Amino acid sequence: MYMISEKLAQALNEQMNNEFAAAQTYLSMASYCEYRNYSGFAHYYLQQVEEERFHAMKIYSYLNDRGIHAVITEIPAPTTSFENLVHTFEVALEQEKKVTKSFYAIMDLAWEKRTRDNLIPQLVLG
Repeated sequence: MYMISEKLAQALNEQMNNEFAAAQTYLSMASYCEYRNYSGFAHYYLQQVEEERFHAMKIYSYLNDRGIHAVITEIPAPTTSFENLVHTFEVALEQEKKVTKSFYAIMDLAWEKRTRDNLIPQLVLG
């Protein structure tokens, strides 16, 4: 078992919750698309829900497997009204940029503590 710093554990907990929040946003987009009869886009967004939950659960498992408490926090309600279909994609793009930036910051933290070689393969490969 690899040890990680408290700062890195906190960052991973935040990222896990960001992934859960992203899943909720995608679910809201799927609902909007279903309501507007954009079934193909609704299906696409439902796939994104599962992908974000998968990411969150990988982090959850990573933390708990190392004896670190994976702390689930309150998730703010996602946007529920969209101007149009294009707006859903604009919101999704901004969300992905935010989540990716956060993950890069975690990689920098891990590298700083020389745990990157231990952290990244575990998150990716399980």
